[in-house]
Amino acid sequence: MRTMKRVIPERLTVEEAAAQTGRRPDTLRRWIAAGAVTVEREGHRVAIPSEALDKLTGPRICLHCGDTFTPKRPRRVPLYCSARCARLANNAARRTRLAAARAAQAPAPKKSPVSASTAHLAAAVALARRLRPKD
Repeated sequence: MRTMKRVIPERLTVEEAAAQTGRRPDTLRRWIAAGAVTVEREGHRVAIPSEALDKLTGPRICLHCGDTFTPKRPRRVPLYCSARCARLANNAARRTRLAAARAAQAPAPKKSPVSASTAHLAAAVALARRLRPKD
């Protein structure tokens, strides 16, 4: 038995692209309107390049762990390979933001308290050393 290769045309209609991605045509039209899918317009017709669908359905790289993954559902921007990676990355970002906020709110480090009388005494001792006659 012979297997036939499935030939994907260079440009697809909205209906063909929806059937290929497993989405409804209305969803694809919303993505087009939002700018998530690049299209070529020919008068009233909209042609979707096959490369644009590869970006939606092709493999991605997880921003947290760096693994390659294929999204189960094509989304506009799937960033993480799993809910665990998303949670860990968001927690790390939150900790960084909190640390930055604490650093901004922290008062400047206090200098060691020196009373006025101690400062005057130190100045007087320095002056007396300079004025002392040399033997």
